[in-house]
Formats: sequence, structure tokens, C-alpha cells
Amino acid sequence: MVLDGFITPEKSLAISVCFAVLGSAAGIYLNFILRGNVILLIGIVALFFVYSYNGFPIKLVNKGLGEAAIFLAWGPLMVLGSYYVQTESIDSCWPLIVALPSGIMTTLVVFINEFADRDADFSVGRKTWVIIFGYRKSLYLYLFLAVSCYMIVLAGVLFIGWPVWSVLAVITGPLPFIVFKMGLRNLENWEAFLPAVKATVLMNFLFLVILSISFLV
Repeated sequence: MVLDGFITPEKSLAISVCFAVLGSAAGIYLNFILRGNVILLIGIVALFFVYSYNGFPIKLVNKGLGEAAIFLAWGPLMVLGSYYVQTESIDSCWPLIVALPSGIMTTLVVFINEFADRDADFSVGRKTWVIIFGYRKSLYLYLFLAVSCYMIVLAGVLFIGWPVWSVLAVITGPLPFIVFKMGLRNLENWEAFLPAVKATVLMNFLFLVILSISFLV
């Protein structure tokens, strides 16, 4: 959005700082009313990723680690934090397993957007997965990661005791294959590639909403 002129860098920074402050305030409050400093620790690590993703001097995205940072922030950190707020304990690896699909699905949204941004990212020294692996290998990696989310859900229901309703997340299963085929047909035709981005956002939203609701009912 900055590159296309929809928003200035200054406004983008101001909005980012605003949300970081609001999120930090919520985290500090939760840490105050809960035992220990687990939420504080998670918040500090999260802020590290928020800044270091593209911030000096680390710039994780310039080292091929940007996607890993997104996965950790939107997977293990977010789910473990939510789990601790509700239980005030982390006594097993179960929350980490549940966190995997959340982290992967959100990473895929970032990943699919990197295709059209490849040249712009390359020009400023970024090393996204699309730059590292190339268009075609990246599409195969995208498909593998997406399918792994469905495998995790099925394994969770069959072997770990996840709610049987979690299986309903599989109804979004055709979407990664649609994105894969659409991507292969429209590499470097970014206007025609855009529906693949929208389909990924839809997949991420529906999959995680269904999975979350299944644990509530």
C-alpha cells in the first residue's frame, strides 16, 4: 500500500506504533492480573519480531527469516499467550500443536503476497522465500504448507483428542489447490494472480474460524 501510494510511510508508521502501544497496554494489564510474567515475556518477544521484521539492525526479512517471524508471532506466541490467559499454566505441548495451523495459515497470507512484490523486495535487499526459492518452487512450498495444516487437524482429531468438529475445517481444502493452479497459470501476470491472494485470505479466515469454534462447542 505504501509502494502504490495508498498511504504515506509516515502514516503507516503512526498506525503501526498506535497498535503496538494499544497491544502492549492490553498485555501489561493481563500480566498485572495474572500470576508470573509469562504474558510480559511473550509480549517482549512479540515486539521484538514486530520491530526486527524490517527494523535496523537485525532486519529478519533481509536474512530469509521474515516468514519464520510471522509464523512464531501468529502461531506459538499468540496461541500460548491466549492459553495462558485462560488457564494460567502451560503444562503440556498440546497448545503448541494447536498453534501450528494458525502460524502456518497466517504465514501463507504473507507468502502469497510476496509473489507480486518480488522485484520490489529484491531491489531493497529483502530475502523473502519467493526470492530465495523462485516462483515455481515457492508455489509447491505454499501447497505443502497448506496441506500440512489439514493433516495436523486430521491427526489431532484421530490421535490427540481434538473435537471431532475440527474436521469441518477440511471443507476449505480445495482452496490451496485452486491457488496453486491459479498461480502456475498466472506467474508474472499479477492482475490475474490477485484472486490467488484473495483465496488465501479467505482460506486463512475460514479455516481458523472453524477450528476455533470447534474448540468452543
